[in-house]
Amino acid sequence: MEHLSREEQRCSYPNFKWPNGGWWATIIGTLVAISVFLFPETARLRLASRCGIAIGVFLLPTLLILSIYAGRVVVVFCRRARCYYGLLGHIGELKQKLDSSHVFTRSLLEHRQGLNAFQIACCYAYDTRTFITLKKKPGARVADGDNVVVVDAREGSVLGQFVASGEEDGQYRCELTGFMDPLWLGYVKQDVGHTSPPPPEAVAVVLPITTGDEDE
Repeated sequence: MEHLSREEQRCSYPNFKWPNGGWWATIIGTLVAISVFLFPETARLRLASRCGIAIGVFLLPTLLILSIYAGRVVVVFCRRARCYYGLLGHIGELKQKLDSSHVFTRSLLEHRQGLNAFQIACCYAYDTRTFITLKKKPGARVADGDNVVVVDAREGSVLGQFVASGEEDGQYRCELTGFMDPLWLGYVKQDVGHTSPPPPEAVAVVLPITTGDEDE
């Protein structure tokens, strides 16, 4: 609890803990002594009545401890209820900031990816291998060995990882080398020997291989 702020401690439910054996025996012994010295006539009661009194003496400390704990829980619940609407507003503000940051980051990524983004012409499977072909576009090219990542332009999720492996019918051919969306892969494998369209909103982003000279 030391790392929590004071307000967080005030709004944290208490940990329930029974007193140790010494305190328990002391409380019960005190109650028994009080009942004997202040009410000596209890010794003349019938056995059933004395057993009831003994059970009450043993249960009274338990009820007292549970009552104190329940009271502390109720106090913390009331504190949390008072802080609820303030925290709800704070969460709303954080959500707005997070959404704004997400939109800004997404716009930057779209601008960066747009420079190396290619449209997917088709997908097909041959034996145990899976390929996609990319449409050419002016001012950009795909070299053999370049990494190609297919992403969902709307969701931003990765749909497949490929590597460029040459040209085919005026288009760039890329072979699957890593992850591929299972649903998409199922459609492609189902049409072995035939081409199939890519998923909606799918865009291929080319990550050119950098040489040591370029890094320097």
